[in-house]
Amino acid sequence: MPEPISDWLKSSVQRVEGRGMIMIRAEISKKSVSAAISNSFNVGFPKKCQIVSQSGRELAWMSTDECLGFLPLESVSKEIDNMHQALADEHHLVADVSALRVEFAVVGRVRDILAKGTPSDVSPKNFTLGEFRRSRIGQLSAAFWMTDEVSARILCRRSESAFMHEWLARAVQPDQAVNFFPVPDPMH
Repeated sequence: MPEPISDWLKSSVQRVEGRGMIMIRAEISKKSVSAAISNSFNVGFPKKCQIVSQSGRELAWMSTDECLGFLPLESVSKEIDNMHQALADEHHLVADVSALRVEFAVVGRVRDILAKGTPSDVSPKNFTLGEFRRSRIGQLSAAFWMTDEVSARILCRRSESAFMHEWLARAVQPDQAVNFFPVPDPMH
């Protein structure tokens, strides 16, 4: 017997631990550069405003000259060395930014939760799986993407993470639900 929607769709937020982040700045519009990054990181290269995932790694398009890679924290140093070798003939900057940002996992009515705080259009038509947004949540700069229809990840600066956590914790409360966006039934 399927669970009632209220049981399987309780919203929650938690801080993601154990993930490293690598900033890669280079002329990513050059095919040789994007291919070197993709091959080194072992993930397809994202298109503009996209994020790609493979085998526990993610690579996000941040701007015309920047990507952000996510991987297990213990792999960061080795991957930075690999990336420097892969980009040795190109002007580049590769840095461990794991300590600069905090990642949160939000589960539940994520479109409604995001819509409460961001000016970005997070409707299913305009914000699909694989899209990566840099915008604001409340007064804070943030980046976010959906991992499936009921899960999202949110990044913010570490110095603002306590405020972001508090904001998200309030936004996921059942009495704060706006129920604007329909949620897909997991049984179909």
